Amino acid sequence: MIWIKSLLAGAAAVLAALALCVVGLLLLPFAITALMSRTSGSGGVGAVSAGISELAILLVVLVSFAAGFAWQFRRASRPRS
Repeated sequence: MIWIKSLLAGAAAVLAALALCVVGLLLLPFAITALMSRTSGSGGVGAVSAGISELAILLVVLVSFAAGFAWQFRRASRPRS
C-alpha cells in the first residue's frame, strides 16, 4: 500500500509541477507584455515566444515525480507514535 500511495503522490507532484510550468513559462510572458504595453501605450502583445525544450519538460517531470514519491514513501514508512 505504501508503494501505491507513493506512486500516486509522485503523479500528483508531476501534475502540479507541469501546471506551474505552463503558468510560469507560457502565460506569464503574455501577461507581462500585455501589462507593459498598456502602461507604455505602445502596440499590443505581439510575438512572445517561450522556448521550452523537450529535455526541460522531461527533467521537470522526472524531478517532481522523484520528489513526490520520496516524500510520500518516507512519510508512510515512518512508524506512527
